[in-house]
Amino acid sequence: LTHRSKVIITLVIIGAAVLIAIACDRKAPALPSGSQKVIESITKDKAKLSKIPKNYLDNKGFILELLSKDPSIFNEIPKKYYDDFDVMRKAVKLEGAMGRASDKLKDNKRLAKIYLTQNGNNFQYISSKLKADIELINLALKTTPQAIKYVPENSLTKVVIIATIKQTKVKSPAIYSLLPEKFKLDKEIIFAAFNENYVVFNQLPSAIKNDENFIAELAKINPRIFNLYFAQKSSPSFHQKIKALLDSGAIKFDEQSENRKIGFLNLLYFSKYAKDDGKALYLKLRNGSFAK
Repeated sequence: LTHRSKVIITLVIIGAAVLIAIACDRKAPALPSGSQKVIESITKDKAKLSKIPKNYLDNKGFILELLSKDPSIFNEIPKKYYDDFDVMRKAVKLEGAMGRASDKLKDNKRLAKIYLTQNGNNFQYISSKLKADIELINLALKTTPQAIKYVPENSLTKVVIIATIKQTKVKSPAIYSLLPEKFKLDKEIIFAAFNENYVVFNQLPSAIKNDENFIAELAKINPRIFNLYFAQKSSPSFHQKIKALLDSGAIKFDEQSENRKIGFLNLLYFSKYAKDDGKALYLKLRNGSFAK
């Protein structure tokens, strides 16, 4: 480096150090005299903010201290504070607070991160521009998977949806039910959702529910699907498909398998003996015996 460059770098470092020192030394706004008593009258005695003298309400330090004592008072503070980053950050734990933020702060990515880390449902309040930000989408869904209902359809991808379904701690079919219709027809998404909870079958579009071949594929993932009602269970052609899966072992069915408790599979598995020995079939179904 040249001597001049070294001098410039040194000056930049010194300048940055000075700014940091000033920032660290900056004190919070001084509270008006008697603030603690006024705050106590609000938080304990339930005094109305409308009755509090203006010099208190105009003091940002007073508002921040008040919120630290009682966040629920946020909805009553002067509206000008909904455009203040520090005040809005203080109210992060209050449900719906982000909805009161100014348009400028709803478009502030730093504030959005703070709110989405607390509750992914705050995604509904951020600006349209931020709703297209994949970092914020992923953060919201990681915190609250159900927030997927607030993600615009054109910002959703199959990868994001499947990742959300798989990371949900509660194996609920709810995530699938919240998806836009076009994604509900995607078989890869259906497989992922069904693998987490077979009851999601009840929410599938009719076009999928009427596809015998697809239902047979789902049955290989979780045969408990046969505990649910659907029209194909009475279809002879569907019976043949499932019998073939039983015979090939694609659907496990033996004395050790939990699937033997599924009545529909019992009927199909033993039906080949019914003509020759109806009484034996009855005993097998009643007693759960697999001996011929």
